[in-house]
Amino acid sequence: MQIKVKPKARASSLAQVADGTWLAKLKSPPVDGKANEELIALVAEHFQCRKAAVSIRSGASGRMKLVKVLTHRDSVLSGLRSNRAPHRDGREASHVGQPLRAPARGRER
Repeated sequence: MQIKVKPKARASSLAQVADGTWLAKLKSPPVDGKANEELIALVAEHFQCRKAAVSIRSGASGRMKLVKVLTHRDSVLSGLRSNRAPHRDGREASHVGQPLRAPARGRER
């Protein structure tokens, strides 16, 4: 979703504009990522999801931002793809994000 950000506003708010973009008014100044942190929290609160499900895909240093919100369906599908998904050789991944390693072997004599 496209969000136009207006930092240093009197009150924080998030509203959709007629053209389909969103307008976020933020109390925080655009210093040290504080406005981005507030934007993520505001979007997560609006869509009733975790802050970890919201990410700024582009425009982190500008006023127009492309923000991605993972829905429950997205997180379920990514979990199905990455968590315990079988590999080509038939083994299963033991943990998301960790490379699959062959079992350790003892010293052969």
